[in-house]
Amino acid sequence: MPRNQLLSDAHIKGIDKFVGRVLDAYKDGKLERLDAVLDIGHVIVAVDKGNENEYINWPAQWIVKENASAQVASFLKQIDASNLHVSGIDTFRDALLAAGDNWRNQAVELSQRGRKDGVELFFARADLANVDVMLYLVEFLERHGFDAAQRRAIVQNVHLASSR
Repeated sequence: MPRNQLLSDAHIKGIDKFVGRVLDAYKDGKLERLDAVLDIGHVIVAVDKGNENEYINWPAQWIVKENASAQVASFLKQIDASNLHVSGIDTFRDALLAAGDNWRNQAVELSQRGRKDGVELFFARADLANVDVMLYLVEFLERHGFDAAQRRAIVQNVHLASSR
């Protein structure tokens, strides 16, 4: 006896997009095979059980996490390209990635705890005075979506080195 279709066309498209992104993440080496199987399997089981909350929310949460990882990667890449240096960069990167969508708050926390966690932020531009370095840093943080309170907290904990 056939059962009624549970999924709308929008749900099907959302799940298709999710499966595609999981497979791409696996192909790109960003996700282990077992994690990909479990993530996709989780949604399949939710559909089978008729658990609408789960088959809608699981892909949405996964995509938010994936987007946060991409934002962290972009932020870290631009840190490397600028004159902002982070001691304990591996600890910093791992903590930001583990924080998911809350990575900006994690960056603030790490900047505030500094030496206690082995992470310190240094910013040096020999061609700029300290005030210009601070403005550059504020603009850099703003470009990466840090709000005013987060920018202030980080700026208060950055070590500056300027020859002017």
